Amino acid sequence: MHRMGRESSEIVHDPTVVALGRVPLFSALSLKDLETLATVTSTRRLDVGTVLTTEGEVGEEFFVIERGVVTISAHDQQLRTLGPGDFLGEIAILFGGTRTATAVATEAGSLLVLPKPDFLELLAANPLIESKILDTAGERLRHL
Repeated sequence: MHRMGRESSEIVHDPTVVALGRVPLFSALSLKDLETLATVTSTRRLDVGTVLTTEGEVGEEFFVIERGVVTISAHDQQLRTLGPGDFLGEIAILFGGTRTATAVATEAGSLLVLPKPDFLELLAANPLIESKILDTAGERLRHL
């Protein structure tokens, strides 16, 4: 059980809602929005060595790291390391085309996974989240 610090004082039992509520990117969402988002979000185990994205391939999912560590590389150079609360996969989904980097798990954990259509619908309905993601995507593209 987890008490969400949002507009509702109810105790939340759904582990996906709790996990989404802990992601800074989704901090502006209401409990109802988080519950809606949870219906299209799956949880995926993250094993060391799992490849989440491959540079040059088409992207159909957006990932949020719940637990674990993911290393991002492009053009055979390590760019950054992501951990709990960080996200990836947005560039190919937002701008079309292919993945701009390869992402490999370097520490086991779990991911929250949103399919492309549901991710785009979330952004259309939540301009604040869209703005945060576009800012991050722009920054990541500058570093490529």
